[in-house]
This record gives sequence, C-alpha cells and structure tokens, in this order.
Amino acid sequence: MTEYGITGTKRSSTSVADALPFPPHDELNIGSRSAMAPSSPSLSKMRYPVLQCTITFKSNDGDKIEEVLVPESRALRLVKDDDTRRFLFVSFEKQSKDTEIEGWLDEYTKSGITVGDARYSFLGSTESSIKSGKVIFFQECLRWTIPALKAQFGNGLHKVFAEHGYGKYAARLGLSFSSTVESFKVSEDEMVKLNDEYADDGTLVTDGCGMIRDSFAKEVIQRHELLEDTTVIQIRLGGIKGVLVRYPDDVFDLKCGQGKKIAYRPSMLKYEFGPSILEIQNISKPPRLARLNEQFIYLLLTLGAKREAFVRLLDARISEIDDILVDRAKALRLVEGELDSEGSAFYQELYEMLLAGFDTQEPYLKVLLQRFQKMSFDALRNKMQLPVPDSAYVYGVVDEMGVLGENEVFINLPSRGGPIIGDLLVARNPAYNPRDLRVVKAVFKEELVHLTNCIVFPAKGSFSLSHQMGTGDLDGDIYFFTRFKPVIPLKPRPPVFQKKSPQTRARTRKIPPKHISTSKLSQVDPEDMREAAIKTFMNLRCGFHLGSLCNQWQQAVGQTPALADDKYCMGMAELIEQALDMTKTGSSSQAIRLQADLLKVGRTPLPSFSNWRDPIEELKERVPTTPSPKQNEFTIHPVLNLRDQCSEEEWNTLLIEAGIVMKNYNSLLRRAIEQDRASKDSDSSTQDKESNHRFVDDLSNMMQSHFASDNLIMDTPNLCLKASAWYCYAYSNKKSSFGWLGRRFLNHLMAIHTTGGKMPISVGATSRNLMPCRESCSISVHQDEASQQQVPPLPDLRQVAQTQMHPLPSPPLSPVLVPCLKSLSEPIDLDDFDDGAMDLDKPGSQCQAPSPKRKIRIPLTPTSSQETLVDPPQPRRTIRNVCRTNRAPIKLATPVEACDPSESAHELDPTALLDDKPLSPVATMFKACPESNGPHIWKCIKANKTWRRYKCKECDLLVEEKRTCSGKPWCTMKTVHPDP
Repeated sequence: MTEYGITGTKRSSTSVADALPFPPHDELNIGSRSAMAPSSPSLSKMRYPVLQCTITFKSNDGDKIEEVLVPESRALRLVKDDDTRRFLFVSFEKQSKDTEIEGWLDEYTKSGITVGDARYSFLGSTESSIKSGKVIFFQECLRWTIPALKAQFGNGLHKVFAEHGYGKYAARLGLSFSSTVESFKVSEDEMVKLNDEYADDGTLVTDGCGMIRDSFAKEVIQRHELLEDTTVIQIRLGGIKGVLVRYPDDVFDLKCGQGKKIAYRPSMLKYEFGPSILEIQNISKPPRLARLNEQFIYLLLTLGAKREAFVRLLDARISEIDDILVDRAKALRLVEGELDSEGSAFYQELYEMLLAGFDTQEPYLKVLLQRFQKMSFDALRNKMQLPVPDSAYVYGVVDEMGVLGENEVFINLPSRGGPIIGDLLVARNPAYNPRDLRVVKAVFKEELVHLTNCIVFPAKGSFSLSHQMGTGDLDGDIYFFTRFKPVIPLKPRPPVFQKKSPQTRARTRKIPPKHISTSKLSQVDPEDMREAAIKTFMNLRCGFHLGSLCNQWQQAVGQTPALADDKYCMGMAELIEQALDMTKTGSSSQAIRLQADLLKVGRTPLPSFSNWRDPIEELKERVPTTPSPKQNEFTIHPVLNLRDQCSEEEWNTLLIEAGIVMKNYNSLLRRAIEQDRASKDSDSSTQDKESNHRFVDDLSNMMQSHFASDNLIMDTPNLCLKASAWYCYAYSNKKSSFGWLGRRFLNHLMAIHTTGGKMPISVGATSRNLMPCRESCSISVHQDEASQQQVPPLPDLRQVAQTQMHPLPSPPLSPVLVPCLKSLSEPIDLDDFDDGAMDLDKPGSQCQAPSPKRKIRIPLTPTSSQETLVDPPQPRRTIRNVCRTNRAPIKLATPVEACDPSESAHELDPTALLDDKPLSPVATMFKACPESNGPHIWKCIKANKTWRRYKCKECDLLVEEKRTCSGKPWCTMKTVHPDP
C-alpha cells in the first residue's frame, strides 16, 4: 500500500473534518488562514487514495470517477493493508433535481454500485458528508464486511440510531472518518470518568473537556514531535470525542487518582465501545492575529462600536498592503500570514523569494507582489475581513482548579509576553446575535500558568460562559478574543439564563424513530436505517437551507439603523442557530424554511432612511482597485547568470533544452489561463482569491519536476546551472514565468549572495510532499546519460553545496489522478508554436503566426542514428464509465496492481516497447467492451519511451499512459470515450 506524507493542521472547531475526502468545514471566517501559526510544529498526517464519483443526470459524458488522496482517519487505517480504495464517495452535480437524487439513492443504496468485478455497497453518511452532499459506499470482502467495519468503529453505534435517529448517528459515524493521527493505546484501566459540572442555570461548563497527565502528554509530544508546551490535544478514542488538557502529575493524581493517564467526562462519550487507540486530531499552538468578518462587524456596530474604529482598521490594512512593494518586513509578514498547512503554490513562491533576499524591485518579484496586492484588495471587497490588534483564536477549556470567578478568564500566550490582564471581547464563530459577543475580564492565576495558548473558562457561576456564545462547548471549539478597546462594547447584552440538558448547542430529540419499537432498541433493521439515511440526506444535503438563512440575514442587517437588533434579523438569527445543528437534533429543514418564509411575509416595510448607508458597503468603497500586473522589464540579474561557470557547449545544450520545453509550456500555459477563466465564469459565487490562478499554479508545479533530484546535495550545482540557463533564455525572449520554474535553485543562488553563504530556511508552511517527485507528470527531453555525466564540475558551487547548503524541499505536486488541467484534452504538437508565439505574461494575448514547420528531434545516443520526437505531458483526467444506458451501474473494474515490463533489451527502439494492452492500474479497469460485451481488443497507435496511446478496435475507446522514465511503471493520464 502506497502512503503519501503530508504535514498539516486543522483550524476549525467541532465540525472539523468529520468525513472524508472533504476539506475541513471551516466556520472561522474571521481570519481562518491566520488561526494557527504555519511555522509551528504540527501533526504529520499520511494521505491515502480513495475513489470519488460524481453522478450526472443530464450530461452524456457519463458519471465521473477519480482517485484522490485524503488525510488518514480511523476508517482508512483499518483497511490500509487491503486497499483504501474500497471506499467510494458519491456526490451529485449541482444542477441535479431532488427527485433525481432521491430516485438514484433509493435504487443504488439497495443494489449497490457495480464496478467491474467488484460491488460497492451503501455504508452511510457522516454529518460532514451530508453537508457536502456526499454518501459513502464500501467494497466488501470476506475480511471486511460493512457490519464488521462498523463493529471496529464501535458496537454502540447502532444504539445511537435506535435512540436518536439517523442525524445523530451520522454525526457519531463521522468520528471514524475524522482526520486523525494514531498515537498510543490506552486501556480502560488507564482511563477514569469524571463527572460533568454544571452552572447554576443547568448549562454544562465542562462539555467535551477532559484531562491528560503531564508525563503521558510528554510521551505523546515526543512521539509526534510537537511543541513542548502543547497544552490542548483534540482527540478521538473509540466513542470518546473532545479535548484533553494537560495538568501536572500531582494535580492529576489529586483529581483523577494514581495510575491513570487520561480523564474523560460523560459529555465526551458519544457511544460505547470502539478501539482503545488514542487518536489526535489537532493541537494547540501559538496563535496569530485574528480578523473580524462582516458578521462580527455588524454585531459590534449594533452593540455601539463606532464606525470610525473599523475605518481605522481598514485604512491600516490598506496602508500595510500598499507598503509591501517597498517594505520587505511588511511583505514577509503579510505573505507569511496567508500561508496555510497545505502550502499554496503562489504564497509559497513569493515567501521563498522574499526570504532569499531579492530586492522588492526585482522585476519578477515586483509582479508577484503586485499580484498579491491585487488579490488582497479584491479579498477585502469580497469579504471584509479586518485584522485586529491584540487578538487571536484559541481553544476553549475549563478551569479544573476552580480558581476563576464568574465572567473571568485566563489566557497565557508565551509568544506575546505571557498572561493577559484586562477587559476582553470574546466570541465564537459563527455569530448572528448580539448577545453572542461577551465582554469578560482576563485575570492572572498562578495555579493556571501551565495552561498556554488557550482560553480558560470558569467552572462555576450563574451560567456557562461558553454556552452563552452561540451555545458553544469545549470539545474543540476555537474562540476569538481581542483587547483592542475601540471594538469592545461598553454595554454588552446581559447573559440569557435558561435550563439546558448536557448536549452540544441545542437539545437533542430523545424520541426513537417511529419505525423502531422501543422494546427492540438493540436490534436495528438495515432497511430502516437505509430509508432513514436517504431521508436525512435529502433533508439536509449541502447545507442549502443554512446558507440561504445566512444570506437573508446578511442582506437584511445593513438595511436599517437597528442592524442586528431588527426584529426580522433577530428572528433569522434564532433560525440559523437551529439550522446549525439540524443533523444532530433531527429538526426539519422544511419547518425551518416555513418559519423563515413567515418571518419574511410578516416583516413590515422598512421606512426610508435618508442619511443611512450600509456600513459594510461604505467600508468596501474605500478599498482601492488595482490593474492586473504585467512584467515589462527583463534585466538578467548578474547573481543568477552562471554563464561563466560552464563550457560554451554545455551552456548551449541547456539553452536548446530550454527552447524545446518553453514551446510546450507556452501552449500549456495558454490553455491553463483559459481554464482558469472558464472556471471563474462557471462559478461566480466563488470568492477564493486564489481561484483565478489555480490551473496556472498547477501547471507551474507540474513543470518544476524538471528540477527534481534523488540527491539534492550532490545535484544542486548542476540544477542551479540548469535553472540559470532557463532563466537567461526566458528573459532573453521576454518571458518570465518559464524562467522561474527553477526558482528554488535561483532562490538558493540569491540567498548565498545576500547572506554570505548562510542559507535561510525557506520552506514556509510546507515541509513534505503529497507524493514523491518521480510520480510527477513532466516533459521528457531524451538526452543520453553519457552526455549528462560529462558536465564539467563547478568548483565554487559544489564547495558551497557540500559545506553550507541544505536540501531544498521538493515542489508541491498534485495528487495522483486529481484533474489539474481539465481543459487539456488533446496532445499538443511542439511544431504548432514557435519561440515567440505568445507572451507568457499576457493572459489575453493570441498566438502569432507560427514559424515554418520544423521537426525537433533529440538523438537517443551520441552514436545512434535513430531519433525520436519529444512528446509533451498529457493532463491528468477523470475516468469515465464506458457504458451509460438506462442509468446502469458504473461499469468499471477494481484497480489491479501495475505491471512493470522489462525493457532493458529495447532501450534504443521505442516501437519494441509496445505491449498488447495498456498496463497501468487504472487502464486495466476497462475490461468490458460495450460493443462486443467481451474484453477490449487493444491496438497501440502511437508511442515513445515515456508515453503511448491505445485504441480499442471495437468501441474506439482511447487510453493514454505515461511514465517518468524507462523502466518505471505506467500510469494513466486520461481516457477518451466514444459518443454513446
């Protein structure tokens, strides 16, 4: 089983990553990217492949199925020795009708999905998969049946469904699909259950919060290489969910008894039994500055904050963004603030160039900074998120020592000087009601000094402080705080006292489903569960109702001076609170929608406010507009020009290679730009500031595989030379992006010059790849190995490489079979474009007339007369089913292991490499021909040593395969199906 390493953290609260393969459900709109410091040590999580399918009802292209890499979880670890591709996640096109989806689910949750010789059976849905509009299927075998798999999750799951219905069951099933890292085994004898504690009004003050012994926490920290002062660990342990807070051994012994390692509470136990392995989902880390989102700004204005305070914050942000072209320190700080755990390609590139020491007026860096500037201004106009001084996001925990009084909190941030004292504004996102914003008093308590990078709430008082903030809890929720006085309300709303049962956010319906007898709670009919799963999915899928309610609140709140105190907005806030937990509580989306319609109908017409304007719109009008940047200067930097450190023959060879690759890069870049434009036009609701360049960034990452190496210490001099030659060739032809494909090594050269030979650590937030470089898709220029070995040594560079250079991280690459350049459906001939065919820095430019046709050929060996055409890489594509008649199940076979043909005897003859059929793992899935109902009859119609195309003689199915070099396994690039 192949595993791919990744370093990452999660930044959300209780709803984070409850299902795969979906990204974390990010509720932290106030500066979600800045919630945690990317440079801090974080959990190293593996990635495993699963299958993902999109069902279409109107298109003739067929249902798309693709293999994607997802972070590890309990479910994936259980079957990783078999094949994690036993999991199939099914979603539906956005345009699909409810009747079509419900009909499909009713049919295929019964019969399953046939994939070639394998059958995928319906497993269920998790809370997050329902919100994402996806259901989960599983390929059973003798060892792993669905009942056996769920038994490993925990035998108490069926009781949750019997007592609470499928919504709560889906939330509990999600514990096994949460992205976690496996840690130590903890037996029952090493755990203790503590009683939950309640405030005077009956609300829980310890909801989801437990304890961990300091000595055991040190073992966990050492095993996972975390910060030594890590205090809060978000965990899963069988049916236990919540956070464990680190306490000294003597304190732990007094409260929990000797011989115990962790302490949990009844509110953390979601169901009985399950594996006894401690799983870590996230940890506390030194926080960054937080940002206020539009909802928080509206609420603060409602509570009396002055508009001038937000104008000051906005002007400071605009000034900061303006200064990045001349102030390196500000540029580094802003760019670092945008780095996340996945390491965005654009931010990573910009961050490394700044660290390397380039002047901000260097032409290419200046264009990148201008692009960052434009993206930042566009983001402010789309989503008004304002950084706030003296603010942060931190985990919420409870005061186990009992030393905090009512409305007091304790916060100790060592990275900012230690404990904080004074009045604070504390909130939890999302918030739509003014009473959700609380003003508290931060105090110093010596007994709590060991608790760092978290906010400690009191364990006693008239009410639960966390519950007052949008009915929050302490099982992993992240809380916002700031002591910036201009935004702290002088007269906050008084707390609301109400009796609550020990549940999260809202009371959970205790009535068993109607179709289950209360005398048979221990026996659950699979058919009952299947029907309940479909109803729950159709009722709550994609969170459409919640999104609609939030949009209505957003549109109405700025229309009146009452802001969030408007009667209609207050009513919508109550409905939003109900909708947030519809899955767990079993609330009806139709009932909530009806209440929303009644509120809208009963709303009285707003009077005319002559001097009133929406405060958010006023702020957005202050954001400047900037044109798209363009590089007009192409002066070669002398530090990056290594022409004098090699022979003329070697330099010319590198220039020839650069010319060949740049031709293909030009054409690929043009199509990537077109794809970015098409993607933006097709989804106008997308507000992601990176989306406009996503395919271009993917192309750049793909092309950087030309600079991959298995031994960077020894190969760095030669790769620096190659990067220099490509850079000089590109700038001589007034191209920029191609010249910086070897930017890692150009940065290396500049850093040696600016730091006197001391290399900075320029890896940003990413320290590992999703996959090895050798799996990347690249253009193979077939030069003989002998000529490459005859490169003369570079004494100066090699001396630096052996004494002072450190290995650079490999470029981030796209996961296997994830479609990166979906629009590139046809091979591109190198003869179609000449060197000056298009301007790489003009997205809208058209190709000029091509130069006279000429074949570009590279000898295979110095003595051989045989030549071969250089073929470009093909884009990774999704795999589509062959047959699509009468909504038949997907006819794909189970992936099999790849063959690695022996080609040592045919190195000089590409035609001798042909096999009688495709050999890649995915290509071998196509076993059934729709024309003959038998196996495909393949014919190889085009090939070279690293790329080939097969065609079925019966049904005209085309399969294209590639490999990185001779002797490596083949992998599928794309398939082209005939029209049905």
